Amino acid sequence: MRWLALAFCLVLSPWPAAAQTASIEAEEARLAATDAAEREAAVAALRSLPATASDAISQRLRALVRRPIPADRAETILHAFRRATGSRRADDVVDVADGVAAVLATTRDEETRQVAALVLLTRALESHGTPASLAIALESLRMPGDAFVVEGRRFTARVGPRAAGTVLRSLGHPDLRVREWARWSMQHLGLDAPGSFVRAASPSVLADVLRAFGQARLMDAMPILASLVDAPQRIVREAAFEGLAAYGTNAIWTLREAYRLHADEDADLSWGAERTLEALREAVERNRLAAAEEALAEAEARLAEGDAARAAELADVVLLSRPELGSAEVARIYLAAGEAALAARDARTAARHLARAERLARLGGDEALLRRAEGLVTYVEAETRLAAGTLDVDAYARAAAAVPDDPRLAAIAAGYAEIEAPPDRSLPLALASLLFLAGAILLVRPRTERSRASAPPAALPEGERESAITAAG
Repeated sequence: MRWLALAFCLVLSPWPAAAQTASIEAEEARLAATDAAEREAAVAALRSLPATASDAISQRLRALVRRPIPADRAETILHAFRRATGSRRADDVVDVADGVAAVLATTRDEETRQVAALVLLTRALESHGTPASLAIALESLRMPGDAFVVEGRRFTARVGPRAAGTVLRSLGHPDLRVREWARWSMQHLGLDAPGSFVRAASPSVLADVLRAFGQARLMDAMPILASLVDAPQRIVREAAFEGLAAYGTNAIWTLREAYRLHADEDADLSWGAERTLEALREAVERNRLAAAEEALAEAEARLAEGDAARAAELADVVLLSRPELGSAEVARIYLAAGEAALAARDARTAARHLARAERLARLGGDEALLRRAEGLVTYVEAETRLAAGTLDVDAYARAAAAVPDDPRLAAIAAGYAEIEAPPDRSLPLALASLLFLAGAILLVRPRTERSRASAPPAALPEGERESAITAAG
């Protein structure tokens, strides 16, 4: 039975990708629709396909690129898209995808629709932003003639630093036009000064760039890679080691220098590049563990001294460098820091510390600590909603129940519960009854003739009401 189920899964596994490809082709067919709303919907759909469709988009782009389009025709269509955006200069940094719908309103031949699909699917991959997606997007721009020169530069301008890894990997591309684009893009993005670029890059972009340095074998980048093997972010450290590994024996001197720095001793000269790299990794991990343990010990000491803010800063160091180290211990530090921030009426800082305490307490399996952290998080959330105009009495009650040793929380919960409790209506009802009785007595009391004459007809007895109506008429 298990083998039958496995075979069934293997047979059916290609269908999702095939279905996505068929869906993309169906949207492309709608680009030829005579109805403007249907065409515009197809343009929007192709341009915003989700990341889950990346494989299907890549397959479809490869199929479109394999269809030959005359060079002058491809350039003419792209120029038409550009002009439809309002641009009148061929080198304007505009997105030609913005002009696709306007051109399709008048021209929907097969070649125009093919170039339109290439442009729109490329934009979908650009929005995903992964290295693989960007590499495929770049390949789809390799249309005949000089169209790639301008479109490649627009691609770099649109994607920005996220394109850096793709740029570096393209330095050795077999296509001369792509190599020229890569050299231009390096200057445009500042990759020709890699030290400055890596200092400003986000961790995800930096990790991709470090791997690309190794793949491109840029010798000037080896010291940068070596300097980041102990970076605080794990994704960056792993990318730095991966990039150094790609250089092989060429990196041996850089690896030996890095090992001396982190191990405080010379590497064995009999070690090759691979063994030296592994020894460097071990030395970095030993140092990081020692630093994290030292920071944890100092944080606990600062907490005992009453300096919760500094203790939380040290806990940040531990959490960033060794998140697996003492989850419960670090959670207690964040919890204490959160409570101190609450006492100082700093809700924003309290929320940050308490959220970390809750997450780490759950990982550490400390139920009492978790319950208290959850209760205080609930209290902060209730206070936030109250500041926005919504009173959540149940949240205050849950917070007080989770932190029973905090009399202030209990008092707050009780006070808000009393405010929201239904009022005692017995006294108001009694007063209303008395007022109604007094009004009835006044209405039936004998009146003077003057008051009777001035009274409205409805307030008079039946016979007198008719006389009053007659007199009025």
